[in-house]
Amino acid sequence: MGDDQSRGGELKDGRQLRGRELRRHRLRGGAELPGGEARLDEADAVRQGDGDQVAGADPQRGVRPRQSVGLLVELAAAQGPDAVADGRPIGFAPGQLGDVPGDRQLRHAVERRTAGRPPSRMVARVQQVAVISGGLSHERDVSVRSGRRLAEALVRRGMGVDHWDVDERFVGLLAEHTADVAFVALHGGSGENGTVQSLLELAGVPYVGSTAGACRAAYDKSIAKTRMSERGVRTPAWVTLPSTIFREVGPQNLYELVDRVIGLPLVVKPVTGGSALGVTVVRTEQELPGALVQAYAYASDVLLEAYVNGAEVTVSVLDLGDGPQALAPMLIELPAGTSYDYQARYDASSRVRYTSLSDDSDLLDVPALRAVAEQVHGLLGLRDLSRVDVLIGADGAPQVIEAAVTPGLTETSTWPLAVSSAGYDLGEVYQRLVGNAQRRGG
Repeated sequence: MGDDQSRGGELKDGRQLRGRELRRHRLRGGAELPGGEARLDEADAVRQGDGDQVAGADPQRGVRPRQSVGLLVELAAAQGPDAVADGRPIGFAPGQLGDVPGDRQLRHAVERRTAGRPPSRMVARVQQVAVISGGLSHERDVSVRSGRRLAEALVRRGMGVDHWDVDERFVGLLAEHTADVAFVALHGGSGENGTVQSLLELAGVPYVGSTAGACRAAYDKSIAKTRMSERGVRTPAWVTLPSTIFREVGPQNLYELVDRVIGLPLVVKPVTGGSALGVTVVRTEQELPGALVQAYAYASDVLLEAYVNGAEVTVSVLDLGDGPQALAPMLIELPAGTSYDYQARYDASSRVRYTSLSDDSDLLDVPALRAVAEQVHGLLGLRDLSRVDVLIGADGAPQVIEAAVTPGLTETSTWPLAVSSAGYDLGEVYQRLVGNAQRRGG
């Protein structure tokens, strides 16, 4: 558009734009924002004052119905110059705004936030993120809560959110390519064993989190423990037993062998899954059959692991593009006589206490804990985020029991607590992970 169009102009389809309509069109740079949402030419696009709003989006897509001018300014400053969507520049530049009060406010705000940048088109880029949560595993409820908290944080950062469940509609959603990036917030089952990740890779959808192959290796505790042991990472002694073995060798013979080699007490747990579901501490031989039945209800293979009597610590790992960084370990403290079970982890009324440990803590060797967490994250090939669970034996050395590829993101989960304790803004971390995934591509 030339300068003479400041008084009026004609589009290619013959429509005439004048006055306010022309300003809106120029504000948009002649293009819509992704998905046609957050369009600046619907209703009264800009209003004056602290309550300035732009017309918003369809709430079914997860974008708040009205977005503030401040949000557009934040997006313009955050996305940087020359960003594009679908191969074309979108958004606005300060010089495109008119001289009405609302335009002046937005123009001045953009100029303040982008001072010192080269003269280039600043972009209001609303990324569409598919938060994948729910699923059909035993941990569905936790996943739904994780997905809800994640979505809320992304929306606060000005991102569009779609909620995807793993059901009969999932493959169709992948084929439609309605999302720029997927963020996997599934726990257990297909969300952690690599199945969903394989489908995302097949469909070419970029996603936050570990690859399908890494998920498979970490999700099976016996495989993960084998890899850790081969690389010199200490892990409690264990044996993996498929359910068919009892019919083949006889239960009594098996009990005696386990007692002789691993000893009591020991921990019985499903070889896959998390959230302490199906986990039992066995202190007598008589308790073993019942513990096995409970564990086999969650998986066809069960892991019997030596019991470590000591402190329990969880170490969150975050990689924002500069390599994995182990955050401050969280010491898990429980009232006497209680265990770190499903209720203790996810019930806000439980009396579990988490203590963030600094490197100079006199309670535990924190640098050693952080080092082993980063080592495990690397040797299992994990990506973006993970959580490494560790026990501290009598000798003070860390022993790793497992690594979670999609750690819980609920209000009581340790991964968000560790991120916040490290001084990060949780929403910004999620946004940066989304941006990294989009740059990697599908």
